[in-house]
Amino acid sequence: MRRATSITKTLICLGLALPLMAMAKGPDREREKSGHDRPPAMLAVEQFQRAVRRLDLSDEQKLAIKGEFSEMRKDAKTLLEDMRVGQNALHDLISAEEYNPDAVSELADRQGALTADLIRMSAASVHAAMGHLTEAQLARLDELREERSRHLHRELEKLQKKIERLEASS
Repeated sequence: MRRATSITKTLICLGLALPLMAMAKGPDREREKSGHDRPPAMLAVEQFQRAVRRLDLSDEQKLAIKGEFSEMRKDAKTLLEDMRVGQNALHDLISAEEYNPDAVSELADRQGALTADLIRMSAASVHAAMGHLTEAQLARLDELREERSRHLHRELEKLQKKIERLEASS
């Protein structure tokens, strides 16, 4: 139960934080360089991996966790390519001389299914990786998550103050 709650908290925090981080990065060119153009599910995995690197892991744990994500990345590669094809097709549909709402709806459903598959795959990999951690490491992971959440909250407050100053000056 504790692991499921931790996974849920992680995915919720990341789901709320990622759009803020993307907005803070500035122009699209900067997001592309920083990797913020990837789906949030993949960013969640990468953030989990960065957090795990801050733990004192045995060589066996490192190898096991690396294996969990290696398999997931192989499977996700096809999904990500399908998502990119769908994004290009959506662009074509939007740019077409005549708008086809049925085709857009069908494509949206397909993209949604791919996104759901990617989220399920990512969540399962994070859960499997967490299975290789000790209770003490899981507790430290929760501490790191809380630190990250506080940091993101401070960044959000800074952005809100900037917006308020801009609105007041115009």
